[in-house]
Amino acid sequence: MNKFSDYQLSDALRKAIAELGFETPTPVQDAAIPTLTGQSCDFIGLAQTGTGKTAAFGIPLLENIDVDQKITQGLILAPTRELIQQTENNLIQLGKYMKGLKVFAVYGGTSISNQIKYFRENNPHILLATPGRLLDLLNRHVVNISTIRCLVLDEADEMLNMGFKEDLDIIFKTLTVPHATWLFSATFPDEIRRITKEFMHQPVEFKVAEEDKVNVDIEHQFLIVKRDNKKELLRKILDNNDDKRGIVFCRTKIATQELADELSEKLYPVAPIHGDMSQSQRDAVMKKFKNYQVNFLIATDVAARGIDVKELNLIIHFDMPDDISYYTHRSGRTGRAGHKGLSLMFVAQSRKNMIRILEKKLNIRITMASIPSDLEIAKMRLSRWAMNLAQTKEMDNLHEDLFSSVYFHFKNLNKEELIEKLVTDKIRTFNMHEAALRKSFREEIVSNPVPSFKESKKLGKSEKKFNKNEWMSYFINVGVMDGVGKRDLLTFIAEQGGIDPKLVQNVSISRTNSTFDVHVSCLKNMTNRFKGLKMGSRKLRVNRNQN
Repeated sequence: MNKFSDYQLSDALRKAIAELGFETPTPVQDAAIPTLTGQSCDFIGLAQTGTGKTAAFGIPLLENIDVDQKITQGLILAPTRELIQQTENNLIQLGKYMKGLKVFAVYGGTSISNQIKYFRENNPHILLATPGRLLDLLNRHVVNISTIRCLVLDEADEMLNMGFKEDLDIIFKTLTVPHATWLFSATFPDEIRRITKEFMHQPVEFKVAEEDKVNVDIEHQFLIVKRDNKKELLRKILDNNDDKRGIVFCRTKIATQELADELSEKLYPVAPIHGDMSQSQRDAVMKKFKNYQVNFLIATDVAARGIDVKELNLIIHFDMPDDISYYTHRSGRTGRAGHKGLSLMFVAQSRKNMIRILEKKLNIRITMASIPSDLEIAKMRLSRWAMNLAQTKEMDNLHEDLFSSVYFHFKNLNKEELIEKLVTDKIRTFNMHEAALRKSFREEIVSNPVPSFKESKKLGKSEKKFNKNEWMSYFINVGVMDGVGKRDLLTFIAEQGGIDPKLVQNVSISRTNSTFDVHVSCLKNMTNRFKGLKMGSRKLRVNRNQN
């Protein structure tokens, strides 16, 4: 395998490449750079997102530019504004030591008058454009592409998927001067083949080897999901990964917007990105995402092209990809730059065979995911919150009045009471409904069916006969650390004990255990009703409180 230092490049490019930390090229870079540098030939590069395609065509394109000639020599076409902007930034970084180099990008969603003004004052050496905006400028006789020496088609398959077929044909037919055409695509559908046959001459073709398609730092998992349960399951996954960042992929623009709206209404930090949004809306979403105001993007496959955000932890295929290449594109958004990533796919029972197909074609292992209970999720989130709180550094010279105003409200609380209130307040900030947490608590703590409530109804009817002063105190080894509140514990005791909740009182919860009082009329077999129960792997213990 070559190194970047082995290539015959100018000192200006070598210096920029070294500063960017590039050492060993990716397979597509190693195939393209020496082939395309210093010569004119057509080239087809078939490679997935995240394989280094921008540098593969960007480095030889820059090397072939003569900055002393004040004409446009290179034209790069790409499907989305985001991809255009990303490529423009990369070329500027690579060409930063090429004195006098001008790189300019044009795309829809911004003022065309400003772009026209630029062209009247400058002739960029490299022009980047979306097909629609380029045609608009050509029709206005603003842009001159008669001097183009190299045409680059980036994400060619997506340009066709987005309906740019006719635009590309017009551009090809307009570009009549001899030039090299470099086509980069993730897939090679029939329409791409037509373009290569009609507009390219004996192209050199390179395809990333099968084993290089999927990043080894990505863990692949799946869940068999019923259609009606998909949104609920997604909310659970987002709850369980509230400290992570990623993309949720949907198949259609409508589904993307609807899902993002529903999650946003429930206060999840998500935002949509799809083709029906205006450019200003898309820019606002990406700004929030990059500034960590949004943790997850809800996106279509096409809109996600060009999104360049590092350190994404999680990719969720809310809708299964239509093609194997789309699975690779999506998953390739995570597990970059040495970071681990997870690709989780929702699979309908009728399409379970897709798992084995992906495993075979991509040489990967896709395992069944496990989703924790609401209680386990709450415990984990509370633990992270508590750890961060405990590690918070106190402010220096905290004003005495500020401290006193808070201390006044807390001074009569002991430590356990204060912690319970803090935990309760924090849980209410979670997106999980409190009722769901209580249900999860009862499901986890009880390993056998809860007794019938018939007995408690009988006791309720005869409650007036009871002497209200006759109560017995009990101990149970469940506390704040188990994520329960007084109401949860009281409900559980009443249901498991088969008694009226009114006959349980004075529930007091500390960190590891709790106490409660039960009316003497309910003491028969009281401790036996809790035998054999477990809280996770811990045996549940209920007995008389001797204190």
